[in-house]
Amino acid sequence: KNTILSILCSLSDGLCHVAISVSVFMTITITIERYSAISSPFTYQIKLTRRGYWKSISYYVLPVITASVIFNLPKVLHIGRLLSPMSRYHEKNYIKAGIIYQIVHPLTTTCILPIVIFIILNYHIVKASKRRFLPSGKIAAEINLAKIMMRIVIIFIILNIPRVSLSIY
Repeated sequence: KNTILSILCSLSDGLCHVAISVSVFMTITITIERYSAISSPFTYQIKLTRRGYWKSISYYVLPVITASVIFNLPKVLHIGRLLSPMSRYHEKNYIKAGIIYQIVHPLTTTCILPIVIFIILNYHIVKASKRRFLPSGKIAAEINLAKIMMRIVIIFIILNIPRVSLSIY
């Protein structure tokens, strides 16, 4: 009974990490998509027309889900450790690997790199949108979507400051 509860807790912990990674990576993907729509709107429209709606969505969503699952495999595979006890030597190495893993992911991949990417791309989005004096209908809609995305990014950065500071500490 206790083992089943431990497995369920470990599995839910792994799935929560996958969900957080999907959320962060999808926000990065949408920011990159908005950047391409604002920086070169005509090329973006041509690509969107050629690819089609569903192919464009799968072009963004499938890599995000795949990367999230791959980055979080150690969290999901943590279940195996619960089923078979380790010697002290293996336990020590497991803890060292866990610390290195925590530095690489989630600290770097879902905190530091996204914030840097958001700041750089949104700076370029603002710069590109200010260059357009009289935007046409489609370009104006893209600029409005970019403004909404920038607000989402600002909220993301504000809400992730405690998580980043705790991860670094």
